Amino acid sequence: MRPSCRHALRAVASVALLTLACGPPEHRASWEGGATRAQTIDLVRLHQLRDAIDSAWERRQVDRLGRALADDVVFVPPRGPVLTGRAAVLDWFERTSAGHERFDTYVSESIHPSDDWAVEVWSIDRLVRREGRSHRVRLKGMHVYRRADDGGWLLARRIWNVSPGHTTAVPVGGRAGVPEPRESGAKMG
Repeated sequence: MRPSCRHALRAVASVALLTLACGPPEHRASWEGGATRAQTIDLVRLHQLRDAIDSAWERRQVDRLGRALADDVVFVPPRGPVLTGRAAVLDWFERTSAGHERFDTYVSESIHPSDDWAVEVWSIDRLVRREGRSHRVRLKGMHVYRRADDGGWLLARRIWNVSPGHTTAVPVGGRAGVPEPRESGAKMG
């Protein structure tokens, strides 16, 4: 990882942790075991937004993905430059998602709202098919959400990495111990 990406990741992670740790007690309740009514509503809205983003991503629905992003969104992908702004992210998304099928199993490890910010830690087990070959990869990352003017939520930051050692080229058909994906997964390309 380039030094600038490492610094950006550390800065966002530090802000996220401070936001959670220093927020008012009524907002810390969601990660200390109890939740207020407002936090429960926020958690439901955040899960709905996350599901909408995941669905738009899987189906390559650029317009739908764009509606879920803040104007000043920042993506820090594992390979490539830091992307700043909705237009840059959507352009990158269109370029990198073309020409392959993708089947994801998304796991949200945790979502923690605090005032007008929320942090989610997630992982994805992904099977990608391209040019008659398949490979698996695990992604791990963090989303930072910001409350929108209408009270809803928008994705403000997405930082992730690809776990080394999880990428294995295998022929299509699930050979080498890699099962075929669920056919209910969305197809890319």
